Amino acid sequence: VVVSEPYGYQVINPDDYDFDRQPRPILDEFGQYAGTDWPGKIKNSEELAKQGKADIERFMQADFEEGFSRFGGWAKGPKQESTGYFYTKKLNGKWWFVDPDGFLFWSLGVDGVNRTTPTPTEGREEFFPDLVHLRTKANQAIFREGGIDFRMANHVRKYGNDGHSVANEVNIGRLKSWGINTLGAWSRVDQETRLPYTLIIHPDRQGMGEIAKMVDPFSDEYLSNLRVRLNAISKHNEDPWLLGVFINNELHWNEEFAVPNQVLSAGGDIPARQAMNGFLKERYPDIESLNSAWGSGFESFEEINGMLDEDSPENFRRDMRAFLKFYAEAYYRLTAGEMRKVFPNHLYLGSRLHGRAKTNRPVQEAASKYCDVVSFNIYEHSVSDFETLFDVDKPAIIGEFHFGTASHGVWGTGLRAAYDLDNQRALYERYI
Repeated sequence: VVVSEPYGYQVINPDDYDFDRQPRPILDEFGQYAGTDWPGKIKNSEELAKQGKADIERFMQADFEEGFSRFGGWAKGPKQESTGYFYTKKLNGKWWFVDPDGFLFWSLGVDGVNRTTPTPTEGREEFFPDLVHLRTKANQAIFREGGIDFRMANHVRKYGNDGHSVANEVNIGRLKSWGINTLGAWSRVDQETRLPYTLIIHPDRQGMGEIAKMVDPFSDEYLSNLRVRLNAISKHNEDPWLLGVFINNELHWNEEFAVPNQVLSAGGDIPARQAMNGFLKERYPDIESLNSAWGSGFESFEEINGMLDEDSPENFRRDMRAFLKFYAEAYYRLTAGEMRKVFPNHLYLGSRLHGRAKTNRPVQEAASKYCDVVSFNIYEHSVSDFETLFDVDKPAIIGEFHFGTASHGVWGTGLRAAYDLDNQRALYERYI
C-alpha cells in the first residue's frame, strides 16, 4: 500500500520562520543563519581551516571501496564488452549501463556538484554582515555579479587561496567514499575529473502562448542554437568519463492536448503552426474533408482554430493526438540526430520529463524512440507506483528527486519535505 502524503499536508507550513522577526544581520560571515545554533555550525575561521586539513587528508585521494571499477562499476559482476565509452545493455531482464571497461554500472549521482552562485546583496545590505570587513579578509573573487559567493569564500578560508580547486578534488574523493559514482546535471567538470559525469545544455526555447517553456522543433532558431550549444561542449566528445548528455530540462509538455491547443491558437507565422497545417493537409485532401470529419466549417487550413475539450469530436481529438506524436517525434528525432553528429560515442539521456508529462503517452513514446535512456524528474515520496508509458524496450533514469529539511539553518524544505535528518535518511532509503 502506497500513501502519497499525509492528509492536510498541503495546508501545513513546515517552515517555522517569521521573516520580520529575524535578527539583523540574518546571515553571519560564513553565510550561515544567525538566528540559532545546530550541531556542526562553524564558529570561526580557525575551526573551518582545521576541518579543511582533515578533509584533505581523508578525501583528497579517496577512491571507491574494493569491488568497484575505476568508474564505479560492479567489478565483481559479469564482465561485458569493453568499448572505451559508456553504453546500455539488458542483461537477465534488467537494463544496465556498462562502463568503458566493460563492468555493469548503476548510476547514483548528485546534481550541481561544486557549482557556486553569488547571493545578491545590493539593496539588501541589512541582511548581511559587514561586507566591507569581509572584503578585507577574503579573496576578492568571492564578490561578483552584485553579490557575495559565501561558498567560494568558505573554500578560501578552508583550503587557502586555491580553495575552490582544492574543494573540487576533495569533494570528488568524498563522493567516491560514499559510493556515489556520477556527477549529475549542472556539475562542475574539469579535464582531470575522476568521476563519471553528465552534461546538460539548454538550447533557446521559442515558447508558444501560455507554454513559455517549450521548444518549436520546426524552427530554424532552435536548430541553430542547438548546434551552437553542442559545439560549445564538443571538447568532451572523446572523454570516456562522460556518461551522457541531457538536452533541455523539464519542457512543459503538460497533459496530452496542451501543445496541440497552443499550436491551434497560434498565428500562422510560427513554424509549429505551419507544420500543423502541412500535417493536416497530409491527412485530408481538402478542407471539406476535414470539416466533414470534425463537424466544423473552416474555409481553409490556415483558418483552423479552436481548443480541445471533453466535448470535442472524437476525430478532432484523434488528429490532435496524432499531431502531438508528430511534434514530439520531430523534437526528439532532430535533437538526437544533432547530438550524435557531435557525440557519436556517447548516450543521449533525453530531456528529463516531469510533472504531467509523466502521464503523456505520445511524448514518452517519442522519447523512447530516439533517446538512448529516457529521463524523468520525479519529486515524490516513492516511485513504487510509477510506470513508463512506452512500449519500446528502453532503460529509464531519474534525473532529480530530493527530500529537504527545515533544520540546521536551512529555511526551506524544497518540493518534498522531511521533518529531520533521520526522516530524510529513511525517505531516501525507501525511494532508492
